[in-house]
Amino acid sequence: SDESVATVDDNGHIHAVGEGVAIITLSYAGCDDYLPSQASVTVRVSAIPTSINVIGFTPVIKGQSLYLNGSLTPNVGELVYTSGDSSIAYVDSSTGRITGVNTGTTFVNVEFKGNKQYARSIKQVTVQVILDETSITVNDHLYMEV
Repeated sequence: SDESVATVDDNGHIHAVGEGVAIITLSYAGCDDYLPSQASVTVRVSAIPTSINVIGFTPVIKGQSLYLNGSLTPNVGELVYTSGDSSIAYVDSSTGRITGVNTGTTFVNVEFKGNKQYARSIKQVTVQVILDETSITVNDHLYMEV
């Protein structure tokens, strides 16, 4: 009933296409010896689960960058990175490069949007932006010790 969920080939084999529910109906027109008949079955297709792993990292130093290394299992698509507060930590959505903007704590979401076959997955990582231990801020100007 819904070919975006499941299809039936000429041999009667059901093939999952995408997540959802479909009703497959088998009809027999009948003949001299047998009456017409019909049977239906409900097919539920679930997306294949995915998971995101993020390799740990140290706090980000204000004014510097590091990469958040995320991986998707199974590796079936791209990860998207978003910052909870880009005034603290800016993150490049496609590379996971985090730049410390201001001191504070925020989060970064690492997300696989999912598709017809694989389920959406999201992992939230806490990001802390700190001052470099050798830096001094005077009147909103950051000075580095040499």
